[in-house]
Amino acid sequence: MFRTRLFSRLSVGVAVALLAAVGLTAGFVNPATAAVRNAANRDELVSAVEAQLGEALRVLSGEEEARLSFLGATQALADPVPGTVAVVDVGGGSTEIAVGTPGAEVQWWRSLPLGSGLLTDRYLSSDPPATGEVDAARTHVARLFADLDVPSVNYAVAVGGTATSLGRMSGEVLSDDALERCVRMLCLTPVAEAARRFGIDPERVRLLPAGMLVLQAVARRLSLPLSIAQGGLREGAILERHG
Repeated sequence: MFRTRLFSRLSVGVAVALLAAVGLTAGFVNPATAAVRNAANRDELVSAVEAQLGEALRVLSGEEEARLSFLGATQALADPVPGTVAVVDVGGGSTEIAVGTPGAEVQWWRSLPLGSGLLTDRYLSSDPPATGEVDAARTHVARLFADLDVPSVNYAVAVGGTATSLGRMSGEVLSDDALERCVRMLCLTPVAEAARRFGIDPERVRLLPAGMLVLQAVARRLSLPLSIAQGGLREGAILERHG
């Protein structure tokens, strides 16, 4: 789906069922992100979901996704952080980076057409991923980050499914070395085995190497480790609506 940017009729039906099951919490519908935003048949999908749920589905822009992820992540920080914070959210179809001061507006943001699903579909077809596949994916990520001038920050956090899963594998702080160890480990371990070992859904494991490469590129660009956030996009959307 990420490769074709098209939800089939079956995919539309599955998406509707999933959103109907998990999208409503106290009258709140999860906002849609890049997978829907960039779908060729976006209008069909949105109409089907809205008909099922009985209320409007909010499709976020890249800027909104970055801003809400920043809000959710920084509001959930256990301790105050002086100075500026970078929040990186690696999704299936895009990566958002936002920089700002907690409690204030985002000062800088970017949304990149680079997600774990897109990168996996394009480069990482083997189980486990072959070294050549990972090298090609890493080169692609580096090319997209080559001209990205991220402001200097004091602290950096990661949100999203890749970061949450990595907490089970590597702890709550993702250094460059820790991310590289995890990439190498998953290049030697079949998906089913890694899923059993770490208690992670197999589909998430399949996407993890790609997500790690993106997080590693961000950590290197910032020259900082990434701490795994306790909040993210969903929490930011709830805070915006009810705060």
